[in-house]
Amino acid sequence: MVRAALAAWRSGEELGSAAVMAIGSPTHPGLSYGFVMQSSAVAQQRHQRMQLIQLERDDWNFFCPATGQPVFKDTGEPNASMVRCFWCDEVPKDPELLSADLQPQWAAHIAIKEAADESVDVKAFLRSIDKPGWVAFEITSCGIACGPVRNTTWTVLDLNYDQHE
Repeated sequence: MVRAALAAWRSGEELGSAAVMAIGSPTHPGLSYGFVMQSSAVAQQRHQRMQLIQLERDDWNFFCPATGQPVFKDTGEPNASMVRCFWCDEVPKDPELLSADLQPQWAAHIAIKEAADESVDVKAFLRSIDKPGWVAFEITSCGIACGPVRNTTWTVLDLNYDQHE
């Protein structure tokens, strides 16, 4: 029953009104697991927003989940044609490779932040984008220079991209 409910929730299938389920553990009688099943409207909204995956790695480059190839070449140029944008926390206001699909929303985000005298929030911007199949990877890399160094980059990939088109 639980697996069927989770499968329905993940697929966005109609679930009716919200429901809460608790499942007891046969090996630990006092322990229970709970999860909330959302209505289909919320589940569909969940699948519409861009997903943000947060990782900590030694390097900012990573392999594309769709092609298995490195996303960037050693020179820093994109290796994957599904890259839609790239930000670095050192200059979050100036993204690189910003796709035409994101330019109007990014310009609006910048204007709103400047009017409110607030700093740019890349994570909030990415979470606001309705692009099914687009995934943002937030990669924080750590190292030592003259002390501890942390650097965060955000890379947006269009996993719906068909390289044969």
